[in-house]
Amino acid sequence: NVVNLSRSDAKANSKRFFNVSIDLSDISRVQATIKSLLSTDSPRALVFCQRYRPSPGHDDVDILSGINTEIISTQNIIEEFVNGRPKGKRSIVVISSVNGTLINKQLPFWYHWLKASQIHLVRYYAVKSGDVEMNVNCIAAGSFLKDDINTYPAQQKSWLEKLSRSTPVKANTKIQDIAAAVEFLISDKAAIINGQIITIDGGITNILQETLI
Repeated sequence: NVVNLSRSDAKANSKRFFNVSIDLSDISRVQATIKSLLSTDSPRALVFCQRYRPSPGHDDVDILSGINTEIISTQNIIEEFVNGRPKGKRSIVVISSVNGTLINKQLPFWYHWLKASQIHLVRYYAVKSGDVEMNVNCIAAGSFLKDDINTYPAQQKSWLEKLSRSTPVKANTKIQDIAAAVEFLISDKAAIINGQIITIDGGITNILQETLI
């Protein structure tokens, strides 16, 4: 079964998909929800892809809510998962961003700070998991297509097309590419891969800066 924790009402075309509407910044409720879920089901893998967004209509940023959403809730869920001493192979994948190590001048400091924290959280639990048979990895995603490129506004579409021409593979990363990487990382084939930060961006972060000017 797949259980989704989100403020939004996510849906999927599967009877094995369940959505739990929850605010991940509400730590006490997150803990209670996870304990309840783990008491009835022991998942094979956990995949985190949460992102803090300021409340609609508000420009101010609640840093504490951001930390709770992206770091503390993740930590609590992993701790409950590990303390349950699940039997057999288990995997955790945190989907983060290249902005954990690179700087985007169009994004605020707190965004980079949270993404960098996610990366170190992964490394910490990759080592700390101890006697639990579990591997923990992170996907640092660059810009990627969530839908067909033709559905994007003209200006953004033009930028995405320029980006695809600039990557070594001459293509945009798609959400399906990230899903394929997650599928591999939670499989038995990736059991020995642990504590790694895997960048998925078509290879553009490997290009020498001087050649981009």
